Amino acid sequence: MAKGLNIVVTRDAVKKFLRLDKIVMYRYFLVKPERTTWVADKCSDIVKVKGRKFTITNYILRGRYR
Repeated sequence: MAKGLNIVVTRDAVKKFLRLDKIVMYRYFLVKPERTTWVADKCSDIVKVKGRKFTITNYILRGRYR
């Protein structure tokens, strides 16, 4: 049996209820040896959005889940 959760956010819901003020990038790693679990880890700094613009800082190009 598959394990997961899908979330759908409609465009109207985004326009009415959400406001972007900070952003961060995440990378997903497949956990070995079983290869059935994924783990998310940050791969950039958390940055503030100003005037609908932002600049990602300290982006990690390659990483490995520990």
